[in-house]
Amino acid sequence: MQPRFRLRHLAPLLLWSATASAAEPDWDRLDAAPTPLAALTEAATWTSNDPGIAIRLALEIAVLHAEAGEPARALSTYPFGPGGDIPRPPAAGPRAFPPDLRCEPAVPALAAQSRDAQFVFINEAHHVPQTRLLTLAVLRELRAAGFTHLAVESLREPGTVLQARGYPVAATGKYTREPVFAELLREALRLGWRVVDYEPRQHDGMEAREAGQAENLWNRTLGTDPDARVLVHAGYAHVDLVRGRLFDILPLAGRIAERAPGAVLSIDQVDLRPDPSRREHPRYRPLLARFHSTGPQVCRLGDDLWALDPTRNTVSVLLPDGGTAERPEWLALDGARRPIAAPSLCGDTLPCLIEARRLGDPPDEVAVDRCVQRDADRCVLFLRGGSYQLRGSDSLGAPMGQTTARLSGPD
Repeated sequence: MQPRFRLRHLAPLLLWSATASAAEPDWDRLDAAPTPLAALTEAATWTSNDPGIAIRLALEIAVLHAEAGEPARALSTYPFGPGGDIPRPPAAGPRAFPPDLRCEPAVPALAAQSRDAQFVFINEAHHVPQTRLLTLAVLRELRAAGFTHLAVESLREPGTVLQARGYPVAATGKYTREPVFAELLREALRLGWRVVDYEPRQHDGMEAREAGQAENLWNRTLGTDPDARVLVHAGYAHVDLVRGRLFDILPLAGRIAERAPGAVLSIDQVDLRPDPSRREHPRYRPLLARFHSTGPQVCRLGDDLWALDPTRNTVSVLLPDGGTAERPEWLALDGARRPIAAPSLCGDTLPCLIEARRLGDPPDEVAVDRCVQRDADRCVLFLRGGSYQLRGSDSLGAPMGQTTARLSGPD
């Protein structure tokens, strides 16, 4: 029987698989915009009566809000949540879970579970930077445990080019222009990970894409280094071990698991995450009410990690509710950064994008953080200790004011 068609399954794929039509927008214009705020200004003028193009446009706009430092707007912009079209079971409350289910902090549990794995897959929702925090957090633990390669779906340039340069730029990848993703790459380079790109440059449909990803991933890790141990950061259903969320197509992780039986750990964190419109998976709120935490958690039944669908993933991660603030507290990166009110650098020219880079960093390096000032209230940046160059630009990307700032504390 064919899997039930769900728009939530299809929408994340449209960035790569949209069918061209006479009304197809010039997506490259968004990609070439000088800043994410300028791209948002351009995209705001676009409309389409084609449902597929409209869905892709909504995701593009949500991704740009995230890139501009507006994660709350990103969530509210995208019309699909992690579980909004899943029928809610009658017993979705706490009693629906086994009484011996318990949850614990995700990072140490996943590090321990990864001891015997050769491939660890973690997914993200491309418009939700919160789903990048777990990968950022496990980098140190897994590197210390002997993992060698970090494979990243969204890279547009060879990983060797990124490593030689030493920092991400706009051309590094579509999603890596978002500051949390850029921080993930900077930390990986600092810790000595070998960064691997595996996305096929050209493909003809979803089947060819999954096959090309698997072949590139294998050839660029175990194919050249039999002792390689690989952390893969991918989008959505690419981390699944079985068919279903990609219709009848076997996802990337399932293909790798066929070549390395028993050596693949699949971690899903896009299902059990918050959504401001409560388009959430029906089990998210009951689990959160029972196991409230300020950080990501995994759950256990006995000694085994628990997953919503254990045939699909090894473990499901429960993400905390980030609240409704435009600049949520999780941007502090577990206390490594602190919030500061950004100076007004555009005068009365609003909205204004404010970007922070470390003083002396190359001007093409992805910003450490960004925020958008949309009214008289100053927007908030999250920064470590150190000296920074702060620059403002208007809604078309034209440079406005700039200043320097020095923050006390650890860098």
